[in-house]
Amino acid sequence: MEPLWTASFARITFIQFLTFAAFQMVTPVLPLYLSRFTANEALIGTTVGVFTLSAVVVRLWMGPLVDRRGRVRVLVPGLVLFVAVSALYAITVSVGTVMLVRVLHGAAFAAVTTAVSAMAADVIPARRRAEGMGLFGTSVNLAQSMAPVLGFALVSRLDFVPTFLMGAAVGAVGLVLARFQPETQVPDPAAPPARGARIGLEPGALAPSLLVFLASMGFGGFMALMPLYAAEQGAGNPGVVFTVLAITVLGVRLVAGRLADRWGAVPLTSVGLALSAAALFIIGAWPGGFRAAGLPAGLLLGTVLYGLGHGSVTPVAQGVAIARVPRSRWGAASATFFAFLDLGIGLGASALGAVAEAAGLAAMYRVSAGLPLLALAVLLATRRQWLLAGRPEPEAPSPGASDAPAPLGTGAREARRR
Repeated sequence: MEPLWTASFARITFIQFLTFAAFQMVTPVLPLYLSRFTANEALIGTTVGVFTLSAVVVRLWMGPLVDRRGRVRVLVPGLVLFVAVSALYAITVSVGTVMLVRVLHGAAFAAVTTAVSAMAADVIPARRRAEGMGLFGTSVNLAQSMAPVLGFALVSRLDFVPTFLMGAAVGAVGLVLARFQPETQVPDPAAPPARGARIGLEPGALAPSLLVFLASMGFGGFMALMPLYAAEQGAGNPGVVFTVLAITVLGVRLVAGRLADRWGAVPLTSVGLALSAAALFIIGAWPGGFRAAGLPAGLLLGTVLYGLGHGSVTPVAQGVAIARVPRSRWGAASATFFAFLDLGIGLGASALGAVAEAAGLAAMYRVSAGLPLLALAVLLATRRQWLLAGRPEPEAPSPGASDAPAPLGTGAREARRR
């Protein structure tokens, strides 16, 4: 079996870990920071969510650029901008200035994550695609398990400005590592240009991207307003919620890829979406009860279930999006997937923030439970496309032809039937 944990894969994964650690150190504390300027929960949700809306716009251009110019030539400048913008939070003085920094932060984050995801796809062995993307995603969950708690701890001891500067410093470490990362893209002059290259949308990735758009809307509301909701429910350190979520997702992603290969993408994703819906409803309907790990039992149970559900959906959907297209369009496929994911998070934070303002935070979580169910309907309607994952359109032979994506989300019996 081809090795997965090569030096390049480990370095790329650690760069993503540092990027998300810097991001998660800052973003979860922003609702509390913004509460200094406004008590309007809809405005707070919109300000946090505008980050993802700017990321969507940049990704539509960034995906084809990553395919044409190379991964490293986008990654390094993207990290430079990411570090600089992370430090700008320290000089914000109003909701408007925070919103402006969020827009710039989203653009930088889009450049970095689009490039690093394409690099991971480049170096993961084709026959270990689902497993590799799942393990690559664990870097995000490790960051989420540690950075929010650290961020809230820094805020409580040192206030917000040192926290923002620490986030920038963590991102700077990732920038140093990126300077030592060689290019991973396999040149293929004979390959046709990526379809949709002008706007960066890859048609082959649309089905899993639409599903993750709906699922991530609920995630956007969960993340943007959980600090306020956890405080409302008497949680001592709201960062504990993010830690519980991240640890649960981490555990799921360690096995999700192999389960997808064994069970199929559709069954695993269906279970994940059903768990996500149940979890969000529990969080809104029964957040109280006895306390465990510093959290009310209902909130803790809902968070664990949501981690199990959402954590199994995203890496499988991302793997399907990559496996459905040829290597020459992996950048565009990654950009399409993350554009829909970002758009869902941003719109979810804004729309569900408005629901919270009108009906309360608990009602918002109950309403958001319907979003994974809509995603489940999309999955069932497009299940044939998911079963056909790994059958990309023909492209000209290249040095990387042997690395063409292997079937994902189908077991041995499905592969034999094809």
